[in-house]
Amino acid sequence: PSTVAVTNVPFPVAYFVRVNNPNAFDIQITSATDDIYDIFGNDSSKIPVTGLINCPVPFDLAAGASRLCLFTGPVDGAVGDVITDTVIVEACALPGCTTTTSAQDSASVTITPGPLSLSVLKTAQPNTVVAPGGAVDFSVEVINTSSSVDLTITSMSDDIYGDITAVSGDITATDCSTPQNIAANGGQYTCTFTVQVTGVAGTEVVDIVTVDAEDAGGEAVTASDSATVEIRGELPRIETRKFADPIIVRAPGGRVTFTAAVSNTSADENLTVNSLVDDIYGDLNGRGSCSVPQTILPTETYRCEFSEQVSGESAGLHRDTITVEGADES
Repeated sequence: PSTVAVTNVPFPVAYFVRVNNPNAFDIQITSATDDIYDIFGNDSSKIPVTGLINCPVPFDLAAGASRLCLFTGPVDGAVGDVITDTVIVEACALPGCTTTTSAQDSASVTITPGPLSLSVLKTAQPNTVVAPGGAVDFSVEVINTSSSVDLTITSMSDDIYGDITAVSGDITATDCSTPQNIAANGGQYTCTFTVQVTGVAGTEVVDIVTVDAEDAGGEAVTASDSATVEIRGELPRIETRKFADPIIVRAPGGRVTFTAAVSNTSADENLTVNSLVDDIYGDLNGRGSCSVPQTILPTETYRCEFSEQVSGESAGLHRDTITVEGADES
């Protein structure tokens, strides 16, 4: 090619060299040299080539005939560079080949900017809110993935909340602003905006942020990303009670049956009890009828019993506490 994008350099370029004999007599091509490339592998100061075809110098060329030679060499450089390569061919007349003459020609390859590209990453914190909704911070990271072209962010918008660079509507705070310059090859810009995300329990809110940017010449590029916020129902609440039967034993002690009652007082969320621990008797899992985990439906209660020997001085008081840990199903 006559142009090479900077993303692809060094880039292998195929050079075609046609050697013509416009004379009425035969000639011999005695040498061929290149000012950049080592086309015959005998000049270590120049760049090696691959794929040398049809140029076994020296070679004879009949009157009026021509021969097409081909070699491939890497082209490297910065944006805007023009790499000009020159081939010089020497020849002499046949028969005898006593006097040598030469001819040359050049070809140029221009290094152009690579294609524009942009990447956007959007995240939500938190990614779950309790119905009817709550505040969510959305982080937007914009990366210039163009290899050689600086970009300017011209706009940032959300398909639900609109222009994220301004506080309006559901947007309660933002540090996003435009224009923003981001350097080529990984330059970044990150900002955050806060919105009130609302919805019905059991649903998800998916919204998309779109970032527009352009280079110095006005060529535009766009990228988008989405983030999802789950709307959950009311979080479950635990109510725990503990009973003893009997509540009085004669000294030095006696056997007491303890009942643990764990209630899920929420209206619409299941509660999973993962731990039942007594401060005196330890982990109650597997003790008596108690076992965990246990899933308790809304407004329902889980009960279990275990028996222990309670001992102590006359008129003494025995007190122990049960601790329950649980979570909702999400």
